[in-house]
Amino acid sequence: NLGADVADFDMLAIAGHNFGAHTAAVTLKLQSGTGSTFSPYSDLTTLNGMTTANRYVYFMGDRKTSTRYVRLYVNSSNALVPEIGELWLGRRRHLPYKFDRLLDDKRTGSELVAFESRSGIRTNYTLSRGQSRRTGSMLLDQASDIATVEAFWAESAQGTKPFLYCENPSTAPATMQLMNQDP
Repeated sequence: NLGADVADFDMLAIAGHNFGAHTAAVTLKLQSGTGSTFSPYSDLTTLNGMTTANRYVYFMGDRKTSTRYVRLYVNSSNALVPEIGELWLGRRRHLPYKFDRLLDDKRTGSELVAFESRSGIRTNYTLSRGQSRRTGSMLLDQASDIATVEAFWAESAQGTKPFLYCENPSTAPATMQLMNQDP
């Protein structure tokens, strides 16, 4: 149940699945229904082109704005029990320019939290390690392009809300990156 005010999406991403070499034996469909029982339902799209990678991104041809009930239909024709780590339904933004090539993919960072009990024992918990830190810059020359970037930046709460970044959506959509709450 997407709710009445958030049913606005035109892309689907699946991160962390176990389909592997069994992709030919797995059928995936994104379906919508008029109620939570999905009776009746309709197929929004059949997800084709999945590879053995553990990420899958599908960009829909049109935006779904009046869809409230959505489910992912998974059918496996072998003994594989399908598992999915994360499923994202969202709205894509096509930025008018690519970032200048000043992205240093060797910059990494790690996050950990330290907990100290009353007895004085200190335990460190690793939240992430070796995470890439990316800094981008663009040269914008048209007012409409500036408005597009500013709208994206506002919707991501100036980078504090997570979003998916796909640098080459036409040629390599599975190379998407999850940009999380570190502005």
